[in-house]
Amino acid sequence: MVSLILLTHGDLCSSFFKAATTMLGDQPDVYCIPTLHLSSNEITKKIKNIFENSDILKYGAVIAVDLKGGSTWNVACKLTRDHDRIAIISGINLPMLLSFLTKRESLNFKELTASLVDAGKRGIEIFNCSVEGS
Repeated sequence: MVSLILLTHGDLCSSFFKAATTMLGDQPDVYCIPTLHLSSNEITKKIKNIFENSDILKYGAVIAVDLKGGSTWNVACKLTRDHDRIAIISGINLPMLLSFLTKRESLNFKELTASLVDAGKRGIEIFNCSVEGS
């Protein structure tokens, strides 16, 4: 099964994961790394520990970060450079997370990562809720 590492600034990943498990129940092979008060070296150690103590490198993983170009993105890119079964996706949102959790067993790795980007984009809309004359 494809795993997921949620790697976000502050404690955002824990909040996203709690919301998702409230809707879908317990989810195996999902790892949250909140980076509050962690250096890049500490984040690197946490990810390496997950790699060493799981089947991520065998089955593949998505590392979902909150901000492309941020410290979470940079650490993930450095660690995964030589792994073709690990994808980094930025801009994590709840629709993307729910899509991952509901599709990771039915889609191949390439299809799954493409569907996550699509789900993330579909989850962003502009609604005009103004009342006429206001």
